[in-house]
Amino acid sequence: RVDKDQLPVEGLEIEIPNAVVVGLRDGQAFYSYTVDDQGVTEESKRLILFVGQRPAPAAHLPVPQVKEAHNGFLEPIAQGPVQVAVAPYHAMAKGDTVKLTWQAYETGGNPLSPYLNTKTLG
Repeated sequence: RVDKDQLPVEGLEIEIPNAVVVGLRDGQAFYSYTVDDQGVTEESKRLILFVGQRPAPAAHLPVPQVKEAHNGFLEPIAQGPVQVAVAPYHAMAKGDTVKLTWQAYETGGNPLSPYLNTKTLG
C-alpha cells in the first residue's frame, strides 16, 4: 500500500522481475494499473508492449480483449458496460475510425441483432 501524499513528483515506479520479461521474449503484454482511492477504484487505459523484436506488420488485426471476460467466459450478470480493449495495430493513427461489431447468438445458435459502435481515434 502506498500513501499518495508521500509519492515523489515523478510518480510511482513499480518493478517487474527480469524473469517475467525474459519469459516473454518475442511476445507481447498488455499492461495497466488500478488506483483505489478511499473505496473508489479506477483502471488506466491498457497499452500493449512488444518484448524483443517488434513483429512484422500483421496481415490481420489483433484480437480485441474483453476486460470482464475470464478464460473465454463472460458472466451474464456483469454490472455496468462491458469494456472492449482494441490493441494497437500497425500504423494506428489519429483520425482512424474503429468499428466494433458484437454479434451474439442465442443458446440454439440463432443470431441476435448485432451491436455496432464506432470510434474515431483522437
